[in-house]
Amino acid sequence: MKSASLKGIKIIITAGPTREYIDPIRFISNPSSGKMGMAIAEEGLARSADVTIVYGRGTVKPPEAAKVIDVETTEEMSEAVVRELRERHYDILIAAAACADYKPTRKEDEKIPSKQKGLMIRLEPTVKVIEEARKVDKNVFLCGFKAESGIPAEVLLARTSTRLKDVGANLMVANDISNPDSGFMTDTNEVYIIDTENRVTHVPTCTKREVAAKILDTITSKIHKKGY
Repeated sequence: MKSASLKGIKIIITAGPTREYIDPIRFISNPSSGKMGMAIAEEGLARSADVTIVYGRGTVKPPEAAKVIDVETTEEMSEAVVRELRERHYDILIAAAACADYKPTRKEDEKIPSKQKGLMIRLEPTVKVIEEARKVDKNVFLCGFKAESGIPAEVLLARTSTRLKDVGANLMVANDISNPDSGFMTDTNEVYIIDTENRVTHVPTCTKREVAAKILDTITSKIHKKGY
C-alpha cells in the first residue's frame, strides 16, 4: 500500500531559502517559500516515513510530525545536514532548498549607513550542500533539485544531467522558475525527474503535493530495486 510504502525509511529534506548577510539587517536571498520541500515532507509522512526537515527562512509551517532543524545561512544548512548524516542513519536525502549561491566575502559588524552614495559588495560562492552531504555519506539515496530560468527544456535537461553526475546524485529534479506556474511561491510546479541512466520523467503542471508524490514514487521504486 502507498500509505505505508516508506515505513521504516528515514528521509532528510532541505527546504526553503537561505540568507547570506551583508550587515546585521541586510542579506542576499531569494523568494522561495519552502512549499515544495514541505509538500515532499507531508507526502513522506503520509507514506509512514520518518522525516527530518532542515528548514531555511520559508513561509510555510512544517508538519508537526516531522523533526525540524531551523537554519538561516547556506553554511548552517550544510552543517546541519552533515551533522544529521553523521549522527543518524538516513536512507534518503532530498535537497529541495533554494540555497543562496553566493555570499559577501565580508559581513559588516554594524549596519552600513544608508546615506552612502554607493556600495560595492564582493561575493564568493557558498558551500554546496549536496556535495558536502555526499562526502560524508556515500550510501544515502541523494535526490537534488536544479532550478534554471528561461532556457529551452533540452538545455535544462543537459545541465541537470551534468550536475547529477558531478555530485554523484541518484536522482535530480529540474524546473524552470521563470514559468509563472512553477516558480517560487506558487502552489503548482512542472518538473523533469532525471536518473543516473539519463531517463527523464516529465511531470506536467500540477500541485506541488502531486509533484512530491511522483518524486517519492520514483525514489521508492529505485530503493526497493537497488536495496538502498
